[in-house]
Amino acid sequence: MIRLMILAAAIIALQSPNAELRPVWNRTMGARINDIRLSSTGGCVAVATDENIVVIDPTGRELWRWDFRKDNHFAFATKIAVSPNCDWAAFLGGQGYHYVWFVRQRGARVFAKTEGTPLSVDIGHAGRSVAIGTGAGFVLMYAPEGALRWKLDVGGYLPIQEIAFSDDDRAIMVSSWGQAIVSAEGEKLPFTGVWGVGSMRAARDFKTFVAWGQPPHGPGIGRVSLLDREGKELWTRVASDPHAIISPAGDRIIVQTNDNQTPSEEDGFGDRMEHLPKALRMLSRAGDIVRTYSAAGSPLVFSADGRSFVLRQDGFLALDLNENQLWKISKSGYPLFASTTNLRSVVVAEENRLEWYSPPSQPGSTGR
Repeated sequence: MIRLMILAAAIIALQSPNAELRPVWNRTMGARINDIRLSSTGGCVAVATDENIVVIDPTGRELWRWDFRKDNHFAFATKIAVSPNCDWAAFLGGQGYHYVWFVRQRGARVFAKTEGTPLSVDIGHAGRSVAIGTGAGFVLMYAPEGALRWKLDVGGYLPIQEIAFSDDDRAIMVSSWGQAIVSAEGEKLPFTGVWGVGSMRAARDFKTFVAWGQPPHGPGIGRVSLLDREGKELWTRVASDPHAIISPAGDRIIVQTNDNQTPSEEDGFGDRMEHLPKALRMLSRAGDIVRTYSAAGSPLVFSADGRSFVLRQDGFLALDLNENQLWKISKSGYPLFASTTNLRSVVVAEENRLEWYSPPSQPGSTGR
């Protein structure tokens, strides 16, 4: 019966590529979901809740779990990452619980205390390393067994909100109030970045980056910049809502930029800044406007072949580069989102509900 339901949902999705997607399966967890992460292979999703971590395969079958609240009533999980083979995971505590746990499906459960609140975590694509960013500005590198390999202060007491390995695991991208690139050996590489509260995304080869930031206090409009491999600015655009994505090849950037690129100081105050005209645009590596879109929203992710992308709206909307709608998932609020690089598996979570979607592939798609 479950297989028939999955097949029927897949057929509906394939027959109506631009229609509202229906989940292949859904599940109600026993506690609020705090984070979700797909493995780099797409073989499972790891779910962190207030009470446990659960690893589930693409058919909705539970592979394994740890109900940590039964063993330690002080523990909680705010962020999670899972190994490529789905056989171990690392999850973070948070404010007031400065620990990271390394948990194997069959084997040891090891914890380590972090210097500062653990905020971000990623597992290398080969499954041999775990990188963690803390609120005290440290990057910590661990072995899968929980042994600390090195610790690096990358920017004083600034919170490291995001951290991600390059495809070859030779470098780590760090985002806080600015950005940094760190080698897998723990060396901070030459990189300038963009100051302010924001983030960064990388092209596949880690040689081109799009970064953005907003002033952390006081008036001021945000900006988005394209950076080379050393973080040097190639171009900058004014953006009241500076979120951006870069294609894997590094030749296309999707970003919502302001119409007026020479704002006055008064434009950076309160309500006036919120009402500045802006539009979603595709820019070239040279900074030229390739296309202005009628759709609005925050760009989330490019597909691996660079031929489509996803926006966060009232839910999620997938478009090709010509603004043809591929699929949509309607949601209210700010649900969690995770996807494989080819966008053929999408997981969405809100409150304690988890949903797995299988969007139709774009015709001619060659995504990984």
